Amino acid sequence: MSERQYWIVSPNVKDKSKTVPGWIEISRRFHAAFMGYGPNRTDHILGRKFAGEQPPHIPGVLRNDIILIARRHNWRPQIVGLGVVRGEFERMTFYNLSSETVTVRNLNPFKSMDKPPPGVPLIEVLQHPQALIQLHPKIRIHRRVCEWMEGQIADRDKPSAKEEKDVQSSLADLPKLGRPWFLVRKVRQNIKAEKIEAKLVENYKQALSEFGRKLEVARYGRLRCDAYERKGRNLIEAKGSTGREFIRMAVGQLLDYAFQAKANPQLRVEHKAILIPQKPSVDILKWLASLGIHVIWPNKGVFLSTSSLFATD
Repeated sequence: MSERQYWIVSPNVKDKSKTVPGWIEISRRFHAAFMGYGPNRTDHILGRKFAGEQPPHIPGVLRNDIILIARRHNWRPQIVGLGVVRGEFERMTFYNLSSETVTVRNLNPFKSMDKPPPGVPLIEVLQHPQALIQLHPKIRIHRRVCEWMEGQIADRDKPSAKEEKDVQSSLADLPKLGRPWFLVRKVRQNIKAEKIEAKLVENYKQALSEFGRKLEVARYGRLRCDAYERKGRNLIEAKGSTGREFIRMAVGQLLDYAFQAKANPQLRVEHKAILIPQKPSVDILKWLASLGIHVIWPNKGVFLSTSSLFATD
């Protein structure tokens, strides 16, 4: 077994059975696990454990841990999906389900499921209807579930014919919601993401300087990109997460900057890239490649990229 931890998170986020189908839907849509208890609750440790904000002597959810979203329902396991924790926790509000803000842990890779696996003792580890359960591989029954979780992630993450297939698109009726799907991010998480981005840019700048390459900031009117390498005419936007909403934002910014740069020959853009904390999923890489946008990520002291124009290895 690996050194990471293994967790089960209930899809019954606010302990309201009527909203469970909604939480299951957005878990699969956003590839994320949710917790109703906040990280600042002093009367309940689960919120802090889920956010990874617990005291050092208490185990909590960390990056690279595996989360299985499941619960016991009618004395049977109800399974939603599982994935690997990426990035820090976030706080969001999904107004169609609740006016309260919930804690979010992004999962990548993520595997959606709707049927419990045969031969895996899930019901035994779901005996207690808790919002957060930690599995311990030293316990025989727990180990069987953890090994199955590892196997699912390995199958989901490895490049295979199944993985390389195009993401299937489909149409569905518009959801009958009283309000739209609003996501509200707290100031604290925005500041944390900005700090990650700033550190990424600084580290990348230092790595490039060893090769005699220089990063600058390019301004287009009121717009400001994160980094620009004049020699290669490389435009770079940094994001503190590989979450799809962050990637989408970076794409929009890069396309806007590149369009604005056409009016200034000195800031012309020939190559575009997104700088992020780790390599994103295969489908995101394929999507960005179709747009002519490369990806840069740190790995063991160097920066790897989908293009040699940006790599420092």
